[in-house]
Formats: sequence, structure tokens, C-alpha cells
Amino acid sequence: MKSFAWTIVPSLLATGFALGAFPLSSVQRVSNLQTVPNKFIVEVDTVADIHGKRSLSPHEDLYENLRKRAVGFEVNKEFNAHNIFVGAALTLNSEKDVAALLSTPGVKAIRPVTQFQRPNPVFTQSVYGPKDPVVPVDTQSTHKMTGVDKVHALGITGQGIKIGIIDTGIDYTHPSLGAGFGKGKKVIGGYDFVGDNYDGTNTPVPDHNPLDQCAGHGTHVAGIIGANPGNAFNISGVAYGASLSAYRIFGCTGGTEDDVIIDALLRGFQEGQDILTLSLGVSRGW
Repeated sequence: MKSFAWTIVPSLLATGFALGAFPLSSVQRVSNLQTVPNKFIVEVDTVADIHGKRSLSPHEDLYENLRKRAVGFEVNKEFNAHNIFVGAALTLNSEKDVAALLSTPGVKAIRPVTQFQRPNPVFTQSVYGPKDPVVPVDTQSTHKMTGVDKVHALGITGQGIKIGIIDTGIDYTHPSLGAGFGKGKKVIGGYDFVGDNYDGTNTPVPDHNPLDQCAGHGTHVAGIIGANPGNAFNISGVAYGASLSAYRIFGCTGGTEDDVIIDALLRGFQEGQDILTLSLGVSRGW
């Protein structure tokens, strides 16, 4: 049975989706997140042999079945992490194609693609040096409140742990973050899924360099996790011995879409990250 993140009105269910076109205004959204018109994440069944065509991949089988139903679609992304998630992000040509997609053999689940806003700071403060008046007298106070200082005293610093940060990228040129990128550095890897100009509404331009020097939130997160001790500010990360990877899902402005987020999560898993962290959405307290 297919699952999807909507509630369809009973009259539609009674038709068995056989009538083809129906207005999306009749679909009740469960989430308050903004959805992208006619764009869906489709999970495909990797076990069922729908037509006995074992020569076809699950993706090829899906696309062939959609063409047979005269569904107009564009493939935005493919996901191929077996035992985790296999599917695709598709943009349909029109609303009427949704019914055909729902009834397509091999489709395990669908959900609309949603948009996420970039994490924005509540306020910003420039610091010009360790003697700047805004620098707290006790820069280790948060570590003391949370018990991190006691863990550090036991020699536990995250050594040997790989942490993937899904965010705006990292300014790995920062001296407290190792001033470099790649093997032997603190930031050992990562990927830029979107490029500087991506804003959540245009086409991503990915590359292998997750450097961020225009947004800053991912660098902030990287500092909380892994800033090297012994700097002029007497600040250290919670797990400064860990190795970091930056998975950039935001450009310099705007938001992102959850097909990009899924791509980053799957890549982090496939690259053997012990921990994946991401902070998205709105600014709220505990």
C-alpha cells in the first residue's frame, strides 16, 4: 500500500484515482512548510519485480511506467542508497499527473517537496580581538554549565569521530578550524550541493568545494563542535578532536528544498559519518 503525506477527501478515495485530473486544493496538507508546485519525492520499491524486468533499475522501471501512463515529468534528482532510500525527485508537468503517479506500479511512497529557510542569526556582533568588551570574561562558562570541561579533563575530545555538518558550508580557512581542507586537516571533506547563487528557487550548481565565505552559519556550527583550543579567545569546540565534513545545502541567500537535504543526508551516510547534524527552519528557543 502506498503512503503519502496528505489526506485525500473521501470522494477522491472512492474513485480509486481513476478519473485522472483533480485539483490539489482538495489535498489537505499535514505540514505548514511551503511546498514546491508539482514537485515530488518518490520512493520506489526495490524488492518487488513489478513486470519481471530485472534488467531495469528501479528508477528506469519507474520512468517507463510513467511514460506508459502519458505522465509528463522531469527528473531533478535520483537517490540510490540501498537499504536506506531509493527514489527520485520529480517535477510533473501538471496537477493531473499526480493521480497517475500515485497509481504507478513500483511507487512505494510520495510526498511533496518542501522548502526550508536558511538559519538566520537573531543578531550579529563583530568582535575585534580577545580584549574586545563584548568578549565574556569566562569564555569556558558554557562548557562548565554543560559538563564539557569534565569530559575534556578525561581526555575525551572526539578523536576518531567523523561529524558531517549539513548547513551553509564551512570557512575551513579559519585558523581555529585547521586553516585547510582535505586529508590531515580538521575539515577532511564534504560537498557543495548548490553553489553560491542558489536560493532555493533556482537550479543548483554543485561542486566538490564546500567553502562558505558569504553566509557563516555552518562555520559557526563547526566552531561549536570543533574549534581548536589554544587560541587567543580561550575558546574550544565540544569535540575539537573530531574530523569534520561540510555538506553545503544553502547558497549565499535564500533557502533550500528537502530533496537537496535528502541528497546530503544520504551522501553523509555513504561516506561513513558517525554523526550528521543539521539546523534548519526558524529561530525558536527551547
